[in-house]
Amino acid sequence: MSRTEHHIGTLTEIDMKGKTIEEFAKELSGKESYQSYYDSWLDFFRDEFRKTHHYHEASGKLYSIEDRELEENADIIRATRKSPDTIEYELKWYNGGAGMNECMNEAINRLLKQEENETN
Repeated sequence: MSRTEHHIGTLTEIDMKGKTIEEFAKELSGKESYQSYYDSWLDFFRDEFRKTHHYHEASGKLYSIEDRELEENADIIRATRKSPDTIEYELKWYNGGAGMNECMNEAINRLLKQEENETN
């Protein structure tokens, strides 16, 4: 059932120590292979670790998630930088049209664009 979701939390960048997200996901899973309904380790990772980790493809950065869900109502998609490797976020959306991953990407994209505009 679709419903409005409201999340607030913190993203903390994880040092992948030179590994690709595919290598990191496989290592984190502790498994040799993923189920056949996944297309890649990234797909597996996004599904299995969606509540604890977020991978932002555009920047290639991996974050741990500290999240709490709040009450429903209007959409909010916002992120602010707390330190060089930590981002606080607030997400509130109707989940019949988008998932947390899409909203998180949108929030990070907006933050990166805002930071780019501030440095120019």
